[in-house]
Amino acid sequence: ATVPENARAALNNAHDAMPESGQRPPPPTRENGPTPMAKQIQQLIRDNKGCFLAVEVGYKYKCFGTDVPRAAKTLGIGSWKDAQLGDMCTFPTGTIDDKIRRLVRDGHRVAVARQTERAALRQKSGGTFSRAVDRVYSRATLVGDEFG
Repeated sequence: ATVPENARAALNNAHDAMPESGQRPPPPTRENGPTPMAKQIQQLIRDNKGCFLAVEVGYKYKCFGTDVPRAAKTLGIGSWKDAQLGDMCTFPTGTIDDKIRRLVRDGHRVAVARQTERAALRQKSGGTFSRAVDRVYSRATLVGDEFG
């Protein structure tokens, strides 16, 4: 696979910008606008301001919010800037309980958006899976059997 010339130039520019500024450069823009899933996630971000947002995407959670770099450090995972959604990190769905517990202990409010439909039950419409925040966790609400 070949890398488009504009993508190669963006990577070179990003590499060149790092040593001087010490900060990541802004992500490249998408020519056709945000994807349907990006629009859906942007709405979830707007609806859950002040929260670390974990969005179920297949067999992993993609996480967004203003404090993703701090949260990623808490979780011991990497973070990066997505071209459409800003700072993000990911982790497998099977680790969500542990991640929530660790994030809440670090002072985060965590909103969890789950897919509200499954591939096996979904007709092939070609659209984006429905997602909705079904729980928001904080130090005051981190209770229940699911967290031991």
